[in-house]
Amino acid sequence: MSAEPENKPNAALKIIHITDTHLLNHENDIFYGFNTRKSFEKVVQKSLREHSNADCILLTGDISQNAAAQSYRQLMSIMETIDIPIYAVPGNHDSPQWLQQIFDDCPNESICVVDRFDYPLVLISSCKQGVHQGEISSQSLQQLKCYLDTCEHDLVIMGIHHPPVDTGSAWLDALGLRNQREFLEILKNYSINIIMLCGHIHQELEVSFEHLKILATPSTCHQFAPFSERMVIDDQKSPAFRTITIEDAELVEANIWYLE
Repeated sequence: MSAEPENKPNAALKIIHITDTHLLNHENDIFYGFNTRKSFEKVVQKSLREHSNADCILLTGDISQNAAAQSYRQLMSIMETIDIPIYAVPGNHDSPQWLQQIFDDCPNESICVVDRFDYPLVLISSCKQGVHQGEISSQSLQQLKCYLDTCEHDLVIMGIHHPPVDTGSAWLDALGLRNQREFLEILKNYSINIIMLCGHIHQELEVSFEHLKILATPSTCHQFAPFSERMVIDDQKSPAFRTITIEDAELVEANIWYLE
Protein backbone atom coordinates (compact mmCIF):
# COMPACT_ATOMS: atom_id res chain seq x y z
CA MET A 1 0.00 0.00 0.00
CA SER A 2 2.95 2.35 0.62
CA ALA A 3 6.48 2.26 -0.72
CA GLU A 4 9.63 1.87 1.31
CA PRO A 5 11.56 5.16 1.60
CA GLU A 6 14.80 5.62 -0.25
CA ASN A 7 18.01 6.03 1.72
CA LYS A 8 19.21 9.62 1.52
CA PRO A 9 22.88 10.49 2.02
CA ASN A 10 22.38 14.08 3.20
CA ALA A 11 20.62 13.40 6.54
CA ALA A 12 17.36 14.99 5.42
CA LEU A 13 13.70 14.30 6.07
CA LYS A 14 10.51 15.91 4.78
CA ILE A 15 7.16 15.09 6.41
CA ILE A 16 3.65 16.01 5.31
CA HIS A 17 1.63 16.49 8.49
CA ILE A 18 -2.13 15.93 8.15
CA THR A 19 -4.52 15.89 11.08
CA ASP A 20 -8.15 15.87 12.22
CA THR A 21 -9.74 14.54 9.05
CA HIS A 22 -12.94 13.47 10.89
CA LEU A 23 -13.94 10.96 8.24
CA LEU A 24 -17.55 9.72 8.34
CA ASN A 25 -19.15 6.51 7.16
CA HIS A 26 -20.12 7.53 3.64
CA GLU A 27 -18.30 9.54 1.00
CA ASN A 28 -21.01 12.25 0.84
CA ASP A 29 -21.51 12.72 4.61
CA ILE A 30 -21.20 16.31 5.89
CA PHE A 31 -19.64 17.49 9.17
CA TYR A 32 -19.78 21.19 10.19
CA GLY A 33 -20.40 22.12 6.57
CA PHE A 34 -17.57 20.00 5.14
CA ASN A 35 -17.61 16.83 3.14
CA THR A 36 -14.71 15.50 5.18
CA ARG A 37 -13.73 12.81 2.72
CA LYS A 38 -13.51 15.26 -0.19
CA SER A 39 -11.65 17.88 1.83
CA PHE A 40 -9.16 15.21 2.98
CA GLU A 41 -8.70 14.07 -0.63
CA LYS A 42 -8.05 17.64 -1.75
CA VAL A 43 -5.45 18.13 0.99
CA VAL A 44 -3.73 14.86 0.05
CA GLN A 45 -3.69 15.75 -3.64
CA LYS A 46 -2.32 19.25 -3.04
CA SER A 47 0.31 18.06 -0.57
CA LEU A 48 1.64 15.32 -2.85
CA ARG A 49 1.48 17.48 -5.97
CA GLU A 50 3.37 20.41 -4.45
CA HIS A 51 5.67 18.38 -2.18
CA SER A 52 6.53 15.38 -4.31
CA ASN A 53 9.88 15.03 -2.50
CA ALA A 54 8.19 14.21 0.83
CA ASP A 55 9.40 11.08 2.59
CA CYS A 56 6.18 10.23 4.44
CA ILE A 57 2.81 11.40 5.68
CA LEU A 58 2.01 11.62 9.39
CA LEU A 59 -1.65 11.57 10.51
CA THR A 60 -2.03 12.84 14.09
CA GLY A 61 -5.44 11.63 15.10
CA ASP A 62 -9.16 12.18 14.84
CA ILE A 63 -8.85 10.42 11.53
CA SER A 64 -12.42 9.24 12.10
CA GLN A 65 -15.20 11.25 13.68
CA ASN A 66 -17.09 8.25 15.06
CA ALA A 67 -14.53 5.39 15.31
CA ALA A 68 -16.73 3.27 13.01
CA ALA A 69 -15.33 0.62 10.67
CA GLN A 70 -17.01 2.34 7.69
CA SER A 71 -15.10 5.58 8.32
CA TYR A 72 -11.79 3.74 8.24
CA ARG A 73 -12.79 2.17 4.94
CA GLN A 74 -13.03 5.73 3.61
CA LEU A 75 -9.46 6.25 4.82
CA MET A 76 -8.20 3.06 3.19
CA SER A 77 -9.70 3.97 -0.19
CA ILE A 78 -7.77 7.25 -0.10
CA MET A 79 -4.57 5.59 1.09
CA GLU A 80 -4.59 3.36 -1.99
CA THR A 81 -3.72 6.43 -4.07
CA ILE A 82 -0.63 7.29 -1.97
CA ASP A 83 2.78 5.76 -2.74
CA ILE A 84 4.85 7.04 0.19
CA PRO A 85 4.78 5.64 3.76
CA ILE A 86 1.91 6.75 5.99
CA TYR A 87 2.01 6.71 9.80
CA ALA A 88 -0.75 7.48 12.29
CA VAL A 89 -1.54 8.06 15.95
CA PRO A 90 -5.09 7.90 17.38
CA GLY A 91 -7.12 10.88 18.53
CA ASN A 92 -9.99 11.09 20.99
CA HIS A 93 -12.53 10.31 18.25
CA ASP A 94 -10.61 7.27 16.98
CA SER A 95 -10.52 3.56 17.66
CA PRO A 96 -6.86 2.61 18.26
CA GLN A 97 -7.82 -1.01 17.59
CA TRP A 98 -9.17 -0.23 14.12
CA LEU A 99 -6.16 1.95 13.32
CA GLN A 100 -3.74 -0.78 14.36
CA GLN A 101 -5.36 -3.05 11.79
CA ILE A 102 -4.47 -0.48 9.12
CA PHE A 103 -1.12 0.84 10.41
CA ASP A 104 1.40 -1.63 11.83
CA ASP A 105 3.20 1.19 13.68
CA CYS A 106 0.12 2.83 15.24
CA PRO A 107 0.56 3.16 19.03
CA ASN A 108 -1.99 2.43 21.73
CA GLU A 109 -0.77 1.61 25.25
CA SER A 110 2.83 1.46 24.02
CA ILE A 111 4.89 3.91 21.99
CA CYS A 112 6.04 2.97 18.50
CA VAL A 113 9.41 4.01 17.09
CA VAL A 114 9.82 4.23 13.32
CA ASP A 115 13.51 3.98 12.56
CA ARG A 116 13.47 3.92 8.76
CA PHE A 117 14.64 7.45 8.12
CA ASP A 118 17.66 9.60 9.01
CA TYR A 119 15.77 10.70 12.13
CA PRO A 120 13.50 8.54 14.29
CA LEU A 121 9.76 9.08 14.41
CA VAL A 122 8.32 8.36 17.87
CA LEU A 123 4.57 7.78 17.80
CA ILE A 124 2.64 8.27 21.06
CA SER A 125 -1.04 7.69 21.80
CA SER A 126 -2.88 10.25 23.93
CA CYS A 127 -6.22 8.57 23.27
CA LYS A 128 -8.21 7.68 26.37
CA GLN A 129 -11.34 6.03 25.14
CA GLY A 130 -14.64 7.43 26.33
CA VAL A 131 -13.40 10.98 26.96
CA HIS A 132 -12.17 13.86 24.80
CA GLN A 133 -9.31 14.74 27.12
CA GLY A 134 -6.00 13.11 26.34
CA GLU A 135 -3.79 10.98 28.54
CA ILE A 136 -0.53 9.17 27.85
CA SER A 137 -0.41 5.76 29.50
CA SER A 138 2.11 5.16 32.30
CA GLN A 139 3.53 2.35 30.19
CA SER A 140 4.14 4.72 27.28
CA LEU A 141 5.79 7.30 29.54
CA GLN A 142 8.14 4.66 30.94
CA GLN A 143 8.96 3.37 27.47
CA LEU A 144 9.65 6.92 26.33
CA LYS A 145 12.13 7.42 29.19
CA CYS A 146 13.90 4.18 28.30
CA TYR A 147 14.06 5.15 24.63
CA LEU A 148 15.45 8.63 25.29
CA ASP A 149 17.98 7.21 27.78
CA THR A 150 19.62 5.25 24.98
CA CYS A 151 18.82 7.41 21.94
CA GLU A 152 21.93 8.29 19.95
CA HIS A 153 20.24 10.72 17.56
CA ASP A 154 20.64 14.49 17.74
CA LEU A 155 17.02 15.05 16.79
CA VAL A 156 13.78 13.10 17.26
CA ILE A 157 10.35 13.73 15.71
CA MET A 158 7.34 12.90 17.85
CA GLY A 159 3.73 12.52 16.76
CA ILE A 160 0.82 12.82 19.22
CA HIS A 161 -2.78 14.01 18.97
CA HIS A 162 -3.14 16.32 22.02
CA PRO A 163 -0.60 19.16 22.31
CA PRO A 164 1.07 19.10 25.75
CA VAL A 165 0.55 22.85 26.24
CA ASP A 166 -2.38 25.21 26.77
CA THR A 167 -3.76 27.04 23.75
CA GLY A 168 -5.39 30.11 25.30
CA SER A 169 -8.87 28.80 24.42
CA ALA A 170 -10.59 27.81 27.67
CA TRP A 171 -12.81 25.13 26.16
CA LEU A 172 -9.93 23.47 24.27
CA ASP A 173 -7.65 23.56 27.30
CA ALA A 174 -10.34 21.77 29.29
CA LEU A 175 -10.09 19.00 26.69
CA GLY A 176 -6.31 18.93 26.66
CA LEU A 177 -3.69 16.43 27.77
CA ARG A 178 -4.34 15.50 31.40
CA ASN A 179 -0.74 14.55 32.21
CA GLN A 180 0.98 17.18 30.10
CA ARG A 181 3.16 18.34 33.01
CA GLU A 182 4.53 14.84 33.62
CA PHE A 183 5.14 14.41 29.89
CA LEU A 184 7.01 17.70 29.56
CA GLU A 185 9.10 17.01 32.66
CA ILE A 186 10.35 13.83 31.04
CA LEU A 187 11.27 15.63 27.82
CA LYS A 188 13.05 18.46 29.65
CA ASN A 189 15.46 15.96 31.20
CA TYR A 190 17.12 15.31 27.84
CA SER A 191 19.26 17.49 25.61
CA ILE A 192 18.00 15.81 22.45
CA ASN A 193 16.25 18.21 20.09
CA ILE A 194 12.60 17.23 19.69
CA ILE A 195 10.08 18.35 17.07
CA MET A 196 6.56 17.40 18.13
CA LEU A 197 3.69 17.33 15.61
CA CYS A 198 0.17 17.53 17.07
CA GLY A 199 -3.47 17.94 16.09
CA HIS A 200 -6.70 18.24 18.12
CA ILE A 201 -6.99 22.02 18.23
CA HIS A 202 -7.90 22.72 14.57
CA GLN A 203 -5.60 25.74 14.37
CA GLU A 204 -1.97 26.75 14.08
CA LEU A 205 0.22 26.63 17.18
CA GLU A 206 3.97 26.89 17.62
CA VAL A 207 5.53 26.72 21.07
CA SER A 208 9.25 26.37 21.78
CA PHE A 209 11.18 25.36 24.87
CA GLU A 210 14.95 24.97 25.02
CA HIS A 211 15.17 21.67 23.13
CA LEU A 212 11.53 21.17 22.21
CA LYS A 213 9.42 22.66 19.44
CA ILE A 214 5.68 21.88 19.48
CA LEU A 215 3.81 22.35 16.20
CA ALA A 216 0.04 21.94 15.95
CA THR A 217 -1.52 21.91 12.51
CA PRO A 218 -4.99 22.96 11.34
CA SER A 219 -7.57 20.38 10.33
CA THR A 220 -8.38 19.12 6.85
CA CYS A 221 -11.94 20.33 7.47
CA HIS A 222 -13.24 23.08 9.81
CA GLN A 223 -10.94 25.27 11.96
CA PHE A 224 -11.53 26.66 15.45
CA ALA A 225 -11.18 30.36 16.21
CA PRO A 226 -8.21 30.93 18.57
CA PHE A 227 -8.47 32.38 22.09
CA SER A 228 -12.16 31.52 22.51
CA GLU A 229 -14.05 30.75 25.70
CA ARG A 230 -16.34 28.36 23.82
CA MET A 231 -16.21 26.52 20.51
CA VAL A 232 -16.31 28.94 17.59
CA ILE A 233 -15.77 27.86 13.98
CA ASP A 234 -13.32 30.07 12.10
CA ASP A 235 -15.10 30.57 8.75
CA GLN A 236 -12.13 32.49 7.35
CA LYS A 237 -9.78 29.50 7.42
CA SER A 238 -9.89 26.69 4.88
CA PRO A 239 -8.63 23.09 5.22
CA ALA A 240 -4.88 22.83 5.62
CA PHE A 241 -1.78 20.72 6.18
CA ARG A 242 1.79 21.33 7.27
CA THR A 243 5.16 20.35 5.89
CA ILE A 244 8.36 20.15 7.88
CA THR A 245 11.85 19.71 6.46
CA ILE A 246 14.86 18.69 8.52
CA GLU A 247 18.42 18.85 7.24
CA ASP A 248 21.56 18.07 9.21
CA ALA A 249 19.52 17.80 12.45
CA GLU A 250 18.04 21.29 11.97
CA LEU A 251 14.43 22.26 11.29
CA VAL A 252 14.73 24.32 8.10
CA GLU A 253 11.06 24.58 7.17
CA ALA A 254 7.73 24.29 9.00
CA ASN A 255 4.99 25.76 6.85
CA ILE A 256 1.19 25.65 6.89
CA TRP A 257 -0.54 25.30 3.51
CA TYR A 258 -4.23 26.16 3.17
CA LEU A 259 -6.50 25.09 0.34
CA GLU A 260 -7.51 27.97 -1.87
